[in-house]
Parts: sequence; C-alpha cells; structure tokens
Amino acid sequence: MAQPRHLTIIVSLAFVQGFMITLVALLWFGIASLFSPDSGITSPLLVMMAEAKGGLLVVFALLYLVFVVGAWRMRNWAWWIGLLASVLSILYVVRVLLGGGSIVVALCVLIIPLIMIWYLLSPTGRQTFAR
Repeated sequence: MAQPRHLTIIVSLAFVQGFMITLVALLWFGIASLFSPDSGITSPLLVMMAEAKGGLLVVFALLYLVFVVGAWRMRNWAWWIGLLASVLSILYVVRVLLGGGSIVVALCVLIIPLIMIWYLLSPTGRQTFAR
C-alpha cells in the first residue's frame, strides 16, 4: 500500500523534530562534560541537572523516532506515540517559557508538535492510523 502524501509530510516533520531534539540533547551533554566536577569550576549538582535535561531530551527524541518508524509502516500504535511525543514537547516548552526562555525560540520549537497534534486529531489522521 502506498503512503499517503500527508503521512509522508508528517513523518518527515517528526523526523526533523527528533533529529533537532537529539542535537539539543547532545549540546546539554556537552555542557555537562565542560563543567565536570573534575575541573573544579562547578558543583556536581549542576552537572547532574545538565545530564538529566539531556537525558529527558533523548527520551523525547526517541519518542519521535519511534513514531516515525510506526507511522511509516502505518501501525495503529504510532498514533498514540505521536500524540504523546507532541503533547510532552509542548509541555516541556511551556515549562521552559515559564522559566524565562525565549518566546521566539519556543514558537519555532512548537510548530511541528502543533502540526502533528492537528493532523493526528483530524479525521484524516485518525482514518490513516485506523487501518
């Protein structure tokens, strides 16, 4: 069965989101390694917080990539994974905004999860994954 064009677009957007989240997670792991307790610059708590943030972002990236594989194969469970990944991403961005993050960056990061939620909750998206 051929992939619907709209599904190919959503899968591509989810892949891009997962890839970008992976890059940000690697950035947080890099920050953690720069400020390791061995350097004497900072406390182990700061390093643990950076590693935890990187780990959380890796989980988000994995959710998106699992959605990509499941959606590409048109599996029913992919609908739930995509919805979960999108909602968790939105909640994470809201938390970052409440912590003083940039509104412009937040809006850019929110575009793909909002598009995914719109598609997954639309009749077309529901029908695609109901097969």
